[in-house]
Amino acid sequence: MIETNNNVDDTLDYTILKGRVISGSINTAVRIGTTATNVGIGNYNKNNSITGSTIDIAELKSDSGTARLRLGRRDGTATEPTIDMFTSASAALNYNVRLKATGGTSTDGSGTLAIQVGSFDALTVNGQKVWNAGNVTFDNANTANTAVKRDASGNFSAGTITAALTGAASDNVLKAGDTMTGGLLFTGGSTQGITIEATDGATGSGTGDKNLTIRQGTVGTDAFITFHVEGDYAGYFGLDGATNDLFWGGWSVGSSTKRTILHTGNNPPATTNTANTLVKRDGSGNFSAGTITAALSGNASTANYTTNSKNYQWSFLQRIC
Repeated sequence: MIETNNNVDDTLDYTILKGRVISGSINTAVRIGTTATNVGIGNYNKNNSITGSTIDIAELKSDSGTARLRLGRRDGTATEPTIDMFTSASAALNYNVRLKATGGTSTDGSGTLAIQVGSFDALTVNGQKVWNAGNVTFDNANTANTAVKRDASGNFSAGTITAALTGAASDNVLKAGDTMTGGLLFTGGSTQGITIEATDGATGSGTGDKNLTIRQGTVGTDAFITFHVEGDYAGYFGLDGATNDLFWGGWSVGSSTKRTILHTGNNPPATTNTANTLVKRDGSGNFSAGTITAALSGNASTANYTTNSKNYQWSFLQRIC
């Protein structure tokens, strides 16, 4: 029973009494109470078809101190209970704002709640509009002024994303190691450059630790790097695929020119008179040679002949005198 007593205006007093018929039926009712004490009934509703049962359509109760407002029937008959609110200065016919519950199964939380307001922007949280499909377009394509929605594979397209990236991006070169299929232009300043720190010596079979590698995938073809002074001179330095020797050539040096870099592996120097070798002095600073063509300065310890007959004759005369 719900009772209201207005001390200012008795016409506003009313009592809501809820009960059920245990036996018999109610066809008409004008008063309620006992024969000695009874009061008139201003209005009532009855349902003879569910005699002996309880139909709850609204209930406000305390559940161990927690307030519960329950709307709708609980006898297995589907209904659409609503909460209608009137807020306008000019009264609306049915409601200004409505909360409407529909559907569901025997599982808690399986129904649907509809919020009916004046426009798509009329639903707010602390004065901020709630995004919904009515005021925001969701798209997985790179469409300006739309919200992001992933496609069926969980992907979406975007322009520029500003964020701290964790993990790998398909077009990025990973710091931990990666493979590039295109060129890389590095524009360093006067105090910038590329530094490769070696972690091992330049020995071994090449299957272990590596540093900078210029790799040629075709047998017999050169592997090289380019040195280029813009507008001045350029050339290639690398490993000759045919001779397996270091070379310098190409470009400004000559498109088909390769100058082999001499070293102790391909031209070991010798102190003896060995053809096609570099000269190396022995421990005393001496070496052997065949014919040396040069402008001699000083005296030779032995001389068997000379091609300058005048100087020879003069020297001979000097000795006779």
